[in-house]
Amino acid sequence: MNTKRIISGALSAAMLITSSLGLNVKKSLTASASYSSGAVSKISISDHAISFETEYKSKGVEQPVEFTSKSGWTYEPRNKTYNCLAGKNKHPLKRQVKSYALDRQTLNFVLTVPNKLETDTTSKIEELLSISIIHSNGSDSVYTSFDIEAEKDTKKSNAQKNVYNMKGSFISYYGESTVQLLFNSQLKDYDISISNVTLNAANVGYLYSTVIDDKDQKLHLAIEKSKDFSDVRYHEWLRSIGRYISSLSDISEIKYDDIYISFDDPTVSQPTSCCDYIRNVDGKNVGILIKFQPQTSGYHCEQIMLGRLDWGILHEISHAYSHLNDNNRCYEAFNTIGDEGLVNVRAITALQNCSQLENQNICINGIELGSSLHALKNSADVGSYYLNSLFDQLYIYDKYANSFVDGWATIEKIILGIDGEMSIDALNGAIKFINESGSYNYSKYGNNSIVFTSRDTIRFINVLYALCKNHPEYGTSQENFKNFLNDYVGIERFYHYYNEWTKKINYYNQSTIYYDIDGNRIFDIDDLQALKDFLAGKRTLAPEGIYQADYNRDGYINDQDAIKLEEMWF
Repeated sequence: MNTKRIISGALSAAMLITSSLGLNVKKSLTASASYSSGAVSKISISDHAISFETEYKSKGVEQPVEFTSKSGWTYEPRNKTYNCLAGKNKHPLKRQVKSYALDRQTLNFVLTVPNKLETDTTSKIEELLSISIIHSNGSDSVYTSFDIEAEKDTKKSNAQKNVYNMKGSFISYYGESTVQLLFNSQLKDYDISISNVTLNAANVGYLYSTVIDDKDQKLHLAIEKSKDFSDVRYHEWLRSIGRYISSLSDISEIKYDDIYISFDDPTVSQPTSCCDYIRNVDGKNVGILIKFQPQTSGYHCEQIMLGRLDWGILHEISHAYSHLNDNNRCYEAFNTIGDEGLVNVRAITALQNCSQLENQNICINGIELGSSLHALKNSADVGSYYLNSLFDQLYIYDKYANSFVDGWATIEKIILGIDGEMSIDALNGAIKFINESGSYNYSKYGNNSIVFTSRDTIRFINVLYALCKNHPEYGTSQENFKNFLNDYVGIERFYHYYNEWTKKINYYNQSTIYYDIDGNRIFDIDDLQALKDFLAGKRTLAPEGIYQADYNRDGYINDQDAIKLEEMWF
């Protein structure tokens, strides 16, 4: 059952830190801030509302395979060898693979190439081949890491050919897929042979689980069992993850059919074609790979046994619930730095939103942060070891969530993406805030001024303005916003963010139409009117529209831009 109810108690917000940051500070943090009381609508999800099933893989199967697509290759059935002569393009060798969700397999084969300078070491050979997996939903993953063993010392050998035993691992995220062996164009000049091709199961020792939440979202997981594995602890963790995706769906209004997660995998490298996750084109499925790190072998399973929720997993799942993935909504979605600006806030909001999760123990790379009630401040303290402006933002959300009764509910509203535009007063308020901080030492970061030449800088202002105008003690005027920036951000934190991100390009929702100010994806006379109305305080604009309105790219939106734009029409 999933019902809304009112709960009084301590409120806070927190921003997660992605596991890829590699923090290794070994200490435990406790809350020192005084958290304000208030009321916020939360969901309650009973144990019976979350169902799951698990299957342990105890043995694997090796089977010889034949490539079904081998254009440009000759095949010798007797010795099962594929040959391609020098001068011919080495087209991909393809084979459809029948498997299940998150199935791990290895493609094994023998590669024979001429003994040349470009092919005499395993490291050089690894650069010449890759494995591509075309998933059943049309997305693909490319794996470039191989285990390679030379049959002889190629550097000392006088033989005409070098022979390498090759093994490449991959994951079929969504079940049935097509595996392709790809060849670098450098191999066109050589005679090469591929033989003894087999597929091996690489899932032995892994526990496969499917969790179904109260919204019928299915979460598929594959994790390697540790020696001290406890079924009871694991089942508790599965229920927590089920509640987590349900709560993310509740606060974002995004719902998936299936989510696939593979993590802590020592045999499969990070696919070069994806960053945080592989997303289906129809928006119904999402695949996530949490990259294995040798220094944290077995880390995730260890945290599960300790009854903890890990930042890295929460962070990556949260990425799937961003409105930046929706072309119809992302134009005015609140966000900065791609999804990194709010992904962590969204994750902690989901924990706070569920009464069974708000007190769950959380950690990042072994550092205990306590429950979600205290994790924001503690995460910011951990981040103080690193000069990164994302950590600075933790303090903004911590202070805001605790400053008034509905602070947390306001953050939830921003995550949903409601009212995602700002007025000219927001820009003027930020400019006034900057100008009145004239004694600030800008040279500390190598610059001497702040101008709004970056999409991310404008989006950062937009998020802060949304917090300001929804705060009962401030409002929408430029004076209100100037005061809010002074009270909650400060010039040091604001400039730190500006300096770090103003020159970096974020392609999320970047319009390809210059001067598309009103956001309808075309440039016409209406864009000029939109700019005039914006400057006159008669309408608001989304951050992308404001960026496009800066005709002369001087970092400010003013009458000069309107004049230049008008000259294009009259």
